[in-house]
Amino acid sequence: MSFTQTQINNAFEALGLAVPGVAELTALENVSDYYQGVQDVVALPEVQTEVAPIVQMFEVALGHGPAPATLASMVSSQLTEPQLAAAFVSSQAFANVYNGGILLDPSSPTIPAAIESLFIRVLDHPPTSTTLEGFSGLTIAQAFQAFVTSQTVTAALCNNVDAYLTQAVELAVGVLSQSETVQIVGQASQLAHSAHIA
Repeated sequence: MSFTQTQINNAFEALGLAVPGVAELTALENVSDYYQGVQDVVALPEVQTEVAPIVQMFEVALGHGPAPATLASMVSSQLTEPQLAAAFVSSQAFANVYNGGILLDPSSPTIPAAIESLFIRVLDHPPTSTTLEGFSGLTIAQAFQAFVTSQTVTAALCNNVDAYLTQAVELAVGVLSQSETVQIVGQASQLAHSAHIA
């Protein structure tokens, strides 16, 4: 079974994106497997360039993805990555995690302790002195953006970001998750969901 136009529009809306154009809509409607359709939506360039970076900023800043309404609002705001980074750094939630609850000015110089906290919290190790020096001269917002968008952090958070996006699309189109493993009295039993919710 393939997705309906309504399901596809729901997925785009949940991600804060404009409804797809005719060619993209037709291509997605012609995918015959729901789960492949979900993966195709997640892999779209606009999802990877407009939505995934916001999810990644949430993962770095707060250790979890955004609430669905927050994600849709932030994506549809069309703020640039520097503007988003400044918004995160100036938030109370960021201050609580990285600066003892004291609000940060995103345009102030980088604080080495905050950079070290980012590394330890996200990558499980402190930065080398050379790496830490590479952040000098940047504002806190610039340093946060550089860290979040680095290849190392992107690779470290890839699975979390993809899982978040997959779940968001699955919920929007009404498709149950693929197979999940459940422990039953010490035995692993594979539950396969072949049904969908329409």
